[in-house]
Amino acid sequence: MANLTLLQRNILVAIGSFGMAFISLTFLKVSDIAVALWLPAGLEIALVYLWGYRVLPGVFCGIAAISLAMHGVEGHGVLASVGVAMIIGSISVLKCFIAIYIIRRFCSSNVIWDKARDIIIFTAATGLVSLVSVAINLLLSASMPGGVGADKLSTSILIWFFADFTSILVIASSIIAVTGPMKTTMTHRQKIEYGALVIFVLVYGVFLFGAHIDKSTPFQPPVGMLIALAWAIARFKAREVFFINMLESVIMVSTTTWALGPIAAQAITLQEGIVSAQVFSVPSMLIAYFVTAALHQSALKKAELQQVLASLENRVIERTEELELINNRLYSEVNQRAQQIRTMALINDIASAANDSPDPTRALRSAIKKICVYGSWPVGHAFIVTQSETETHIDSARIWQNQFGDALNAFVQLSESTRMHPGEGLIGKIYDGGMPVYGKIDAQGCERQQALAGANLNYMLAFPVLAGDRVVAILEFFFHQEGDVDRNMLDAVTKAGVLLGRVFERHWAGREKERLHTQLLQASRFAGMAEVASGVLHNVGNVLNSVTVAATIASDKARSLNVDGLVRATDLLQAHKNELAHFLNDDPKGQKLLPYLIALGEHLGDQKKSIDEELAAVVHNVDHIKNIVNRQQSYARMAAVNEEININELVDDALEMNAPKLEHHRISVIKEYAEIPNINLDKHNIMQIIGNLISNAKHSMDGIDKQDKHIYLRTKLNENCVVVEVADNGCGIPPDIQSKIFEFGFTTKRDGHGFGLHTCANTIKAMGGKLYFNSPGEGQGTCFVIELPLSIVDKSPSNSNKDVAA
Repeated sequence: MANLTLLQRNILVAIGSFGMAFISLTFLKVSDIAVALWLPAGLEIALVYLWGYRVLPGVFCGIAAISLAMHGVEGHGVLASVGVAMIIGSISVLKCFIAIYIIRRFCSSNVIWDKARDIIIFTAATGLVSLVSVAINLLLSASMPGGVGADKLSTSILIWFFADFTSILVIASSIIAVTGPMKTTMTHRQKIEYGALVIFVLVYGVFLFGAHIDKSTPFQPPVGMLIALAWAIARFKAREVFFINMLESVIMVSTTTWALGPIAAQAITLQEGIVSAQVFSVPSMLIAYFVTAALHQSALKKAELQQVLASLENRVIERTEELELINNRLYSEVNQRAQQIRTMALINDIASAANDSPDPTRALRSAIKKICVYGSWPVGHAFIVTQSETETHIDSARIWQNQFGDALNAFVQLSESTRMHPGEGLIGKIYDGGMPVYGKIDAQGCERQQALAGANLNYMLAFPVLAGDRVVAILEFFFHQEGDVDRNMLDAVTKAGVLLGRVFERHWAGREKERLHTQLLQASRFAGMAEVASGVLHNVGNVLNSVTVAATIASDKARSLNVDGLVRATDLLQAHKNELAHFLNDDPKGQKLLPYLIALGEHLGDQKKSIDEELAAVVHNVDHIKNIVNRQQSYARMAAVNEEININELVDDALEMNAPKLEHHRISVIKEYAEIPNINLDKHNIMQIIGNLISNAKHSMDGIDKQDKHIYLRTKLNENCVVVEVADNGCGIPPDIQSKIFEFGFTTKRDGHGFGLHTCANTIKAMGGKLYFNSPGEGQGTCFVIELPLSIVDKSPSNSNKDVAA
């Protein structure tokens, strides 16, 4: 019906109004105008409510047509009939308009019977429309000849009121419910049950109120009607309930007899019976309204509650799923984080072990143990890579972590006795590739893998230890389950391989450092020896000058001897050997010869004494040179071993080797020696260091134009150490370079190398002592201080002295 045009709808409304009125008049068989208005009012209002005000013309036409027909049958004039028809039609339009306006203006729902408030408004609108209809009918009755008499006025008013009230309240609501938005669906069983209820209402109503019942039969209360209504309310929805109530009302009104009404206690008129049937229908319909509204509100609340519960349930499900996802994500993140923390802890442990281990063997042993504990792996083993000029081979380092004990003896012995080479087997491939390898053990593979079959070790992980790009070792681990290795573990062992490789690098660097240190010490020693040798040569040169002078003097004196006179005298004696007496006594030459020989002998004796003295000086100077050379050779041959020394004598020896230079530069040495017991130290190194400090003190005064150049040599005895000070009043050390004095390669000498003081400081530190200096500043001199540990071997003190040597 939604596709009908407006004209079609108006025609249907007109036909419906006319037909309903005609049926009503046919049932009642009276010509009372008021009764004719019963059924059409409900139909009209229902159709206007459903289709809107635009079908009011159909209402007017239908009611006007039935009114005109009735007046024509009763013999009224044409004008009077038309006038009455127009009035009644207008009244019907007015009633419909008022009712629909009130309902749409004040009801909050399109379904009027959803709420008690809307039911009250609908009932009030129905009563108002009915009162308007009564008032208009009274005016019409009073203005028309032959109207309702005073004796029937009260009955007519009730008929007029309840005709519209019941029609609107019962018929309109039922039509709206059946055709409106309150449609419901029923199951097959519910349809059968509802059909039975409809048949019951029809049979019971016809039997109770039908005309076949004797008028003298006592009144029977309509209990069955009430039971049917309660049955409908309890089992069905509002549409079905309203239809049952409408059916009961129609039956009661249409089958009421002349003598019996549903609430009459005695015989009444037909109008009174109709009113009594209408009066019974109204409260039952109102009860149905309110119960239906209550049930509907309950259903709405229940639906809302179910919707809320469903929403909450869905929300709970969604939230639960979210929480599960969050929980799973958190669990995964926590596990991942815990794994990362454990991995970091493993790397830190390996790094700590690598840093604390003095040699690679201890580092590998510690790392294998920690990795086995971390991975819960029962077996771990290390290979070491050995390189020579001709080949590279991989051998067992004999470092094991073995929880199986003797059960793996065959595997252990086979691993330790097998030498591998690059590219051979899994270990050789790891050496070539430099990457970790993880996988399942092939029980049919090499002999080593076959030896693991009895221990149920199905998987292995092996990774290289890298010192830079060089593979220096390979660690292998064996375990039961495949899931024991993940990405974190592979990253951890890769980093562990790098960390362990640094131990090898540090070990090699330590050995290289020792080698270079030895070379440095040797170079320093040679440099010191060269400097000492230079001093020795200077001393030897000075002594050789004395030797040369003495030899020259002896040579000159030897040449100045009167040997020729002696030869001539011997020649004369030889010539006169046969007549020596005559010659010596009588010959004038002979007489002079004897005094001459006496004088010559005295002269030669004096010359001999002088030559002997010069030759003694030569011998003394040669012995001096020998002593100087022997001292140098003794220090040159000295090994780096501790021995008993007298520190004051050692300082003097160092001074003696530098004495020629000091004398040459007119530097005076002031010695202040304390009484110090003999101590046990490396004599050569200490002498070398003190000599180096004396030489530096001498160099600090090169180019200084001053007459009083001094070097101060002091020895002291403190509680726990022996102190040697070498001070000067030379150029001093500027503050900006004082922090660099002991750095390797730093020097202020034009031809220096920069490792003298550096080596001295390291050597003193290695002995457990200290070397430091004090310098107020440039031009204010410097004092170097040596503190040596006190290792007394002899309580007899050395001789103290205080003198000035120039």
